[in-house]
Amino acid sequence: MKIATLSLVSAFVLVSASAFADDSSNRSMDSGMQRQNMEQKSGNMTDAQIIKVVQTNNENEIAVSKVEKSQGKIDQAKKLAETVIKQNESSNKDLSKLASKINVKPEETSVSKQSAEEAKTLNNDLSAMSGRALDRAYVEKQVQMNQTKLDQLDNQLIPQAQNEALKAQLETIRAKIAQNLQVAKAVQSTVQKS
Repeated sequence: MKIATLSLVSAFVLVSASAFADDSSNRSMDSGMQRQNMEQKSGNMTDAQIIKVVQTNNENEIAVSKVEKSQGKIDQAKKLAETVIKQNESSNKDLSKLASKINVKPEETSVSKQSAEEAKTLNNDLSAMSGRALDRAYVEKQVQMNQTKLDQLDNQLIPQAQNEALKAQLETIRAKIAQNLQVAKAVQSTVQKS
């Protein structure tokens, strides 16, 4: 049972609590994600831009997960954070290798900049929390972030990728995120009961 649980938790890759202390930051994050999705629909991104968006999403999850790891209370949420950190670091390393292999330099976009700004706000919000409130908020945001990343991959990034190796990498990432979403939901159910 422990091995199965660890396997599920270690499957957590990337990548997006019952409530935030400040509802306005929650609304701000949600409207920012909507703006990001609208912008992505309005124009195609290059492979270099797609790589940067995915890397930025990973970096955002790493930063948020470090807050949970250092300030959280519930073991399952903290283990989830540890796994998210390791897997997103690994994913970014793989994306960097791929970028080098296909000879592209990740390129900043307004989408990746907006994502980084929203993550900074979320990070500040979570840093102001502690204990179980932090655990709940962190896990809720992991569920939301993974769903957002799945939508982003399905609707923009994978269809717009030109390089076949990048497309294959994005498909692999997508499969892991879908699995991770289920893990995060399971942890969320447990954390809500605590």
